[in-house]
Amino acid sequence: MLKLKGRDTWHVPGAGILVMSVLLVSLAIATRVGDAQAFPGETATTLSEYYLACGKPLPSLANRGQIFQTLGLGAASSYTGSIGQNTVLLNALKARQICPATASEIPLTDSTVPTVNSFSVTPGSVTLGGSFHIAYSVSDSGGSNLNRVELWRAGDSAGSPTGWVEVKRVSISGTSSSSSFTDTPSLSGSYWYGVHAVDNAGSWAPEASPVKVTVTPLTAPSAPLNLQATAEDGSVNLSWNAPSNNGGSAVTGYRLYRGTSSDGASFYSNVDGTTYQDIANVTNGTTYYYKVTAVNSAGESAFSNEAIATPPGGGSDTDAVRA
Repeated sequence: MLKLKGRDTWHVPGAGILVMSVLLVSLAIATRVGDAQAFPGETATTLSEYYLACGKPLPSLANRGQIFQTLGLGAASSYTGSIGQNTVLLNALKARQICPATASEIPLTDSTVPTVNSFSVTPGSVTLGGSFHIAYSVSDSGGSNLNRVELWRAGDSAGSPTGWVEVKRVSISGTSSSSSFTDTPSLSGSYWYGVHAVDNAGSWAPEASPVKVTVTPLTAPSAPLNLQATAEDGSVNLSWNAPSNNGGSAVTGYRLYRGTSSDGASFYSNVDGTTYQDIANVTNGTTYYYKVTAVNSAGESAFSNEAIATPPGGGSDTDAVRA
């Protein structure tokens, strides 16, 4: 037997092997017993108890909402921490035997990409300021569930998309979703639209084929129609019809032109509607020549037809219309 320096410990040859064997057996027994034990929070009846059993503080409401969404239980924005939602979340955590503080701690094993089942864009063309309706239907069968749908838009180069950018996204949950986006490009030209379906594992898939659309520039309206002038004593009554084409932007008013010779009219008055009574600065016996234009946000139209009227001063009315 040997006495070690500084300690009253006696070493018996062969005893170390025996002690080590006992320790290994004990460790093996403990490991097997540990394997058979319940998950720490399995018997918890509330989320607080569950996280306490895991040795962690209860995550914030916002983090619980993200965990709720990542587990495919509903949108994070819909999570309010109600008793019913907390019970659903508790059962989901128990089933996976996890205690995540944030959604990023949730292990995901989904290797199946989502599917864009349908995708459409209407209409095919709008004037500047108009909007496109982009409808989609997506699904996910990989187990991690859907996380979001992204709307992507590209310019056009020789008939092909170029410069894709994400313009909008919406958070979703579960295994399927159908909805739509509305988008209003700020410039005229040709564009392409597509969508990405993204799951909680970070996998994504695009639509089968992007869709090309056109935004045409605004133009001035076409000319007002059927200008009529009726002369009376000391006045001329005018009427006309709205343009057949507003140029893609609502007509905001009209501009009346008057002169005393054919094609010699100059600006006379702004008019809101499609009628006007010319009663100021009208001299009986003088022939007046009228034209009218329409105005929108893009500019002023061409002239309407010319209408002619001569106030009679007590005689019969005199009027004419010339194209």
